[in-house]
Amino acid sequence: MNDLSLIIYLISVISKLGGALEFLIIAIMVAGGLLALPSLIVYAEEYDDDEKQKKGLLFLDIYKKTGITLCCLFLVNSFLPPERTMYLMAASELGEEIINTEEFNKVKTIINKKLDEYLIEETDEQQ
Repeated sequence: MNDLSLIIYLISVISKLGGALEFLIIAIMVAGGLLALPSLIVYAEEYDDDEKQKKGLLFLDIYKKTGITLCCLFLVNSFLPPERTMYLMAASELGEEIINTEEFNKVKTIINKKLDEYLIEETDEQQ
């Protein structure tokens, strides 16, 4: 497997990762919404014993961790570029590698010489 094949494979995997992250974000938000009702009931009751207070603090801790997780997932998902952008970046890198090779410089020299010859022939025909 060459570098280009590996880059194309990684682009495919990363583009699917973005969809998976979006699904995970939605699932966590739905789960958080479903857990909101029991936590409100626990907070609405008076804390007459330590067990209820521990349950309330447990829900609060869960929501803090969920909020941090959602923020991290949003950040990761927002920094993933679209698939088209990744392909354009890969093409740009490949193009830069090709331009910096000795073979490309030889081809460029040959093309420039031919173009110069054509220009000289063109000006000779016009005179």
